[in-house]
Amino acid sequence: MKMAVNYMTNMFTFFGVKDFTKVIVEGHAQTPDKAEEIIGEGIRRTTAAENHF
Repeated sequence: MKMAVNYMTNMFTFFGVKDFTKVIVEGHAQTPDKAEEIIGEGIRRTTAAENHF
């Protein structure tokens, strides 16, 4: 996961985006019984982050 985040950060920076917020949702593949809850929390965090723009 960290490599993907670093790659995307570098690509955005390369194209001139310097101010962005990261919302990382992980663990849904490792615990399928809690996947819906984990993804739901990620969506809530994303919604909260978009209110700051």
